[in-house]
Amino acid sequence: MALVLRVLGDRFPIELATMTSVHAYTSDQSLQDYAGADYRRSRSGAENIIPNTSEAPRWVERVLPAFAGKLSGYALNVPVQKGSLLDLTIVFRSADVTVEQVNAAMTDAAEREPDLIGVARDPIVSSDVIGCGQSVLFDLHATMKAGKHMMKTLSWHESRGHANRILDVLERYSVLDANALETERTS
Repeated sequence: MALVLRVLGDRFPIELATMTSVHAYTSDQSLQDYAGADYRRSRSGAENIIPNTSEAPRWVERVLPAFAGKLSGYALNVPVQKGSLLDLTIVFRSADVTVEQVNAAMTDAAEREPDLIGVARDPIVSSDVIGCGQSVLFDLHATMKAGKHMMKTLSWHESRGHANRILDVLERYSVLDANALETERTS
């Protein structure tokens, strides 16, 4: 969510955005129904679409303060093991933003940051993103405009992309640690 909003928000002023994370079921979900305090979370993740809360909008507002108070969203855990989808609806300030401009902005970003962002030029489904190393794979076939200011986009993601970002953070911390050790030795 943050990557798509950062790319598009840099090109086109955004008034509001709401997301639905259509997410593969997770390891903390039961594979069979059971009697639990949280009725929805106690249902089988392998057999149901389960509405769930998402903290993603709040985290995005922390890393992209320009979006504070402008984001909302929730999650749907669906009965697939791998491959998830971000359904993002954006309200642009200008009525002049086109599907072609949004797709071009994401394509340009994918060329600049290929480790983070990819674009899907083919009509893909969730199993096609298994093993995708980018954080987001923007679906060029799914961008659609509704009315004058609203645009819907779809972006795919998978666990490997998240794991790669954790490795990126660890790598940066190791550089910081090495620099701190060098500073201590020279002091």
